[in-house]
Amino acid sequence: MGENLIIGFVTMAVCLTIQCIVVGALLDVLVFLEKKGLIRLTLVGVSSLLVAVMLIMLAGNIIQITIWAGLFFSYGEFKEFATAFYHKDPIMKYIKIPACGRGHQKKCSV
Repeated sequence: MGENLIIGFVTMAVCLTIQCIVVGALLDVLVFLEKKGLIRLTLVGVSSLLVAVMLIMLAGNIIQITIWAGLFFSYGEFKEFATAFYHKDPIMKYIKIPACGRGHQKKCSV
C-alpha cells in the first residue's frame, strides 16, 4: 500500500512538472510574440492563437495520460495499453464503445 502511494505521488509530481513546463513555455512564447508585435488583435489572429495554445495544452495532457496509462498497464491493471489509455482519458468516457472494444473477453457480434 505504501509503495503504491509513493509511486502515485511521484507520478503526480511528474505530471505536474510536465504541466508547469508546458505552461511556462507557452507563456515565454506569448511574451516573445507580444514584444515582437506578432500577435494580431483581430478575430482571426486571436482565434488562431487560442487554437494553437489549446492544441499545445492538449499535447501536454496526452503526454500525462500516456504516463498514467503506462503505469496502469505496467502494474497489470489492464491487458492492453490502449485499454489503459482509454480508461485514463476523461474525454473517451463520453464516447460509447461496445464492451468488446474495451479489452473485455466476450466477442463482438457486429
